[in-house]
Amino acid sequence: MKNLILLFIFLSLSSCVSQVKKDSIQKYYFYFDRTQPNMKVYGKLHELRYLYEINNPYNYEPVIFIPKDSIVKEISIEKLKSYDLKDYKWLNTFSGLEIDKFFFEDTPKKEYYLIEKKESNKFLYLRKVYFIQEID
Repeated sequence: MKNLILLFIFLSLSSCVSQVKKDSIQKYYFYFDRTQPNMKVYGKLHELRYLYEINNPYNYEPVIFIPKDSIVKEISIEKLKSYDLKDYKWLNTFSGLEIDKFFFEDTPKKEYYLIEKKESNKFLYLRKVYFIQEID
């Protein structure tokens, strides 16, 4: 009987842990450098688009992010090491199907952030973004 109770408790706890893992959100941070020719910003001030021009034989579609809001957080260069940054080189390794799978797959839930370098080398700017695939 005691073993049956312990088994029941174990199964209940493992069920809770797997539910927490399913509901967790993964955060992805993308490095964006306005001075690089393959990274462009376009659109009006309140409708900015951040575009990565992908250039590999298996994927020619750009990766585009739209800022979620106008709130920008400054971060210092020293704190950059604490983020697991994805960069242009990383994005350029995907084929069209792989990039679709990465961005459009619902599980696990994902949040996207840009860490943007403008003209200053002292501070970077963090902003939450949406991903879109098409050019509008």
